[in-house]
Amino acid sequence: MSSSGLSKPLENLCQAFATKPRPLFTLIGGLYVRKFWLHPAKQTCEYGIRYVLIGDNKQLEPFNAARAIASLNVSPNQILLVNGIEPLKLTEVYRCHPAATKILSNIFYSGRLSSGRSCSDFYLQSRLLEEMFRCGSSRAFDIRFNTFQSTKIVQSRSNEGEAAEIGFYAKRLIEEFEFHPSEIFVILLFKKISFAPSPRFFCNGCTSVCNRAARDFLR
Repeated sequence: MSSSGLSKPLENLCQAFATKPRPLFTLIGGLYVRKFWLHPAKQTCEYGIRYVLIGDNKQLEPFNAARAIASLNVSPNQILLVNGIEPLKLTEVYRCHPAATKILSNIFYSGRLSSGRSCSDFYLQSRLLEEMFRCGSSRAFDIRFNTFQSTKIVQSRSNEGEAAEIGFYAKRLIEEFEFHPSEIFVILLFKKISFAPSPRFFCNGCTSVCNRAARDFLR
């Protein structure tokens, strides 16, 4: 974490995009994003307005101006080398469970990749009933077959710390870089959501601790 309270990747983004012409910031704090929610952002990108999407690659790839380089069945080292980037420059992973990072590191990075998140970090899944996870709630992965699709489950990446950080990031853009609220879109994992050009959240039937944490942070 930097002195501003933001992690280094978000700090860099804040500095890089706080320039004219104004970008449209789309901050993704959830795990499930419907395509029509991002339609206004996609339109603005087509008209030449820059925007940033923060979230999971498979969700954001259809909407991000910088599309994915390749699928995950290609070695990350190979992708970096093809694009003239030294693999050793990528040393930390933040949006990934430490156990998953360790697997990626051993397979693709000869053990040189480390997690920017400690195993002791708080994850929402630790609040769920132990029996919901066949391998225990502290494990990174839990395979669910089709018969369990209707079961409520919160993935480990949906945590209060990440939600609060996204909220603080949007707030800083307004207060320190003089962005207008209409220039920032924030999408979170609500049961029902209104896509509004504001850093505030419009929610019906929200039950997620993650969403409440970020929404309260911007009040």
